[in-house]
Amino acid sequence: MTVCFIACQINAFGQAATNLIKNPGFEAGTVKPEGWTITGPLATMMPVINIDSRMKFSDNQSLKMLSTNPNGHGKVVQTIQVTNGQTYQFSARFMA
Repeated sequence: MTVCFIACQINAFGQAATNLIKNPGFEAGTVKPEGWTITGPLATMMPVINIDSRMKFSDNQSLKMLSTNPNGHGKVVQTIQVTNGQTYQFSARFMA
């Protein structure tokens, strides 16, 4: 299975439309995307993760995760600061 993450965006309502996610289109970084943490349950079950310039949405690159193990999975995580009582809009694009 191949999963290709394209772009992520989180905006706070009532504020200027500034994306709170750093490197949302995985443009920065050639092997590991800058600003993102790659994790999984076990190193042996992690998919192959790389930056792909062939599959993309609007920017020049995307993040590609490839695994032939049906039980294998990985996570690409970024922690952002949110404010209590504030409303946020989240959007992500992916291809599976």
